[in-house]
Amino acid sequence: MKREEFSCTSRFIAMEYLKMDPLVLVEVIERLLRVEEELTGEFLLIGETYYLTPKGLKIFASYMTIAGSRVPGASQDNVDRLWDDLIKMGLIDSSLYLRLVARGLMLKKKEGAGRATGE
Repeated sequence: MKREEFSCTSRFIAMEYLKMDPLVLVEVIERLLRVEEELTGEFLLIGETYYLTPKGLKIFASYMTIAGSRVPGASQDNVDRLWDDLIKMGLIDSSLYLRLVARGLMLKKKEGAGRATGE
């Protein structure tokens, strides 16, 4: 894969957007890759930094929206800012964010109902 095919780095996202330790994002991406091994081509690890393809960036941003609580230290305002810029760049469709947020709210509601009924 050519270097030009990668559009961003985990370090840049961590430092410029999420205002957090870049190694936290490395851990999050590695957790994501353990769950979805076929995504390996969308993320390239060089040193302590992952390089992300446009698709990898979309997958990562989607993961953060659904599982925002799994990214320690990332404020929702910073995640929203990242999404806004990805939408402006045309990497992500604005309706995707709304669908993911709705899905995340539905999952939380189900989990809460399961706990309330003792399931």
